[in-house]
Amino acid sequence: LFVGAIHSPDSPNYDSLVWFADEVLPLVEEALGWQTRLTVAGYTAPGIDLGRFDRHPRITLRGAVGNLEPLYNSSRVFIAPTRFAAGTPYKVYEAASRGLPIVAADHLVEALGWTHEEEILAAEINPHAFASAVIALYQQEALWRHLREGALRRLRRENNRQGFIDAVSRVLTTQPGDRRIN
Repeated sequence: LFVGAIHSPDSPNYDSLVWFADEVLPLVEEALGWQTRLTVAGYTAPGIDLGRFDRHPRITLRGAVGNLEPLYNSSRVFIAPTRFAAGTPYKVYEAASRGLPIVAADHLVEALGWTHEEEILAAEINPHAFASAVIALYQQEALWRHLREGALRRLRRENNRQGFIDAVSRVLTTQPGDRRIN
């Protein structure tokens, strides 16, 4: 599953999708055959042409989807093959919160501060490395479960209700001139 809005042809999500479809997906298909499927969901701005994927036998374009839950529930692997990023990869948090294990570009994993092979699989932006990670996660049930549970634990630890209350309280009690808010 790939989720991401595509606002322009030079956006990170468009670049990621094209790179994955052209360079990585054929390698995945070589290993997994008919099991290979890529579902793409997310807003596509007017004027963005995704026609190159229309007839691809392994790609399903869903467009903007109001409720992603069924896609998370029916997918085995979430991919974040971002070659260049422009912010926090919220889609990774969302996929992890839905219990879907993730293969992400190594620089995204580093930005998140997550641990490779504990909460996520980090892959180099190299077609063979990324395909190998996707294939391993797809085929290895123990790895799939381990990453799923690790990511859910991480999210519970870092995003629980009390942590949110404490963070807001720190911001609200910070005095003018204080340098540290964290």
